[in-house]
Amino acid sequence: MKIIFATEPIKYPLTGIGRYSFELVKQLAVASEIEELKLFHGTTFIDQIPLSGNKGDNKKN
Repeated sequence: MKIIFATEPIKYPLTGIGRYSFELVKQLAVASEIEELKLFHGTTFIDQIPLSGNKGDNKKN
């Protein structure tokens, strides 16, 4: 499966839909069923989960 994931809700502090989106994209990134995962933020594709004020959770996809 190929997925394009919009990351706009992932903003700090993580609450509600932002937390859900963050956790979901982390799990999709390691799921064996996912052939390709592209992250989309604003008007461009990005290489990693957008985290401001991160605490080491920023992972390259």
